[in-house]
Amino acid sequence: ADIKVKMIKGLPDVWYPGHMNIQQRSAVSLQRSAQEAIVARPDGDSSIVAIAQEISLPKNASNPVVSADTSGVGTSVSISFNAKAGVSYSFYRYVGIVSSRESGNPLSSARMVASSALQDGYARVLREHERAWHRLWETNVTVNGDLQLQKVIHSCMFYLLSSARAGSDFGIPPMGLSSDGYYGHIFWDSDTWMFPPLLVMHPSIAKSLVMFRY
Repeated sequence: ADIKVKMIKGLPDVWYPGHMNIQQRSAVSLQRSAQEAIVARPDGDSSIVAIAQEISLPKNASNPVVSADTSGVGTSVSISFNAKAGVSYSFYRYVGIVSSRESGNPLSSARMVASSALQDGYARVLREHERAWHRLWETNVTVNGDLQLQKVIHSCMFYLLSSARAGSDFGIPPMGLSSDGYYGHIFWDSDTWMFPPLLVMHPSIAKSLVMFRY
């Protein structure tokens, strides 16, 4: 641990390695669910990010005991119940992530997102997710006679579409959300490699990259 701290202190001031400093955290245990939240600020930036999650217990879990803890580095929830052999138990986590760029009260907004998803239930959230992706794939690049190339194109488009959305003012870092190797830094890659296919296929999403430069 001491060596790691010395290495971080030795980095140039201009370098932003993507470390998050926790500003606030909470965890609440309920009878058949649990709520957790963390508010953090990245080094070198004044913006904050709030992450809230709701955990729902299986309806067939007998005599559940839920306990929450904030004494460690972050937050944790422990759940115990009487399980039966041969019976399946499904737990669901509903997560909301909101930054101060999107809301004046990121924590409240993130909690609202997670709570709304919990009220809707997993099946409905999954259906909405599938419909949203189906609409994105209505615009596609198809290749006849080369299955491997088709897979590569779909893979690249998946990561592009996962890393940008319409109505925002964000660019895309190298490799998007498929890797944290560049810690979210946005370079010329965004304009040269990622913007052109989005402009042709999804101009409303491509506009977000333009608005980032603006």
